[in-house]
Amino acid sequence: GEGRDMFGRMEEMIKKYDLDGDGVLSSEERKAMMLAMAEESRARMDLDGDGEISLDERVAARRERMLDTAWGLRIADRFDADGDGVLSIEEEANMDAMLREREQQRIDRDLERYDTDGDGTISSEERAVQQEQRQARQDERMREVTEQFDEDGDGNLDEDERVTAYSSYRDRMEIRRFL
Repeated sequence: GEGRDMFGRMEEMIKKYDLDGDGVLSSEERKAMMLAMAEESRARMDLDGDGEISLDERVAARRERMLDTAWGLRIADRFDADGDGVLSIEEEANMDAMLREREQQRIDRDLERYDTDGDGTISSEERAVQQEQRQARQDERMREVTEQFDEDGDGNLDEDERVTAYSSYRDRMEIRRFL
């Protein structure tokens, strides 16, 4: 299903960046993969090619990603006021307004956290700090996941252990969304 397809794409990425072929990403290999994925995401989002991601581009990207998921379809159903299974222009505009508000909240949170000079934008230096902090959080999450799902105790997650971890986290996310 949808989650398995996402897991399959992730496994393909792991194989691509597993330079030593041991089936496990080292910290350096994982960082290279995450940077490449972030760059691909930025390139897809930058619809006008100006090197900046506008709020409208963020909303369009969020809508695109969202509608390809069961969660996104449930959100779209909330905005389908006439219940015909298709979003009219007005219904889609209402959904986009909600997405725009959420994206603006994310931008505002990032500015509050990382705009240390108070100029209303995140400079390259501030972005580097943001990325370092995000990487540290990601490393900590990976350490926790490895501790929890490393059944053979080798300090790494092989493909079978990753399947178990992914399934568990997908189930947890579905429960959180439901609640």
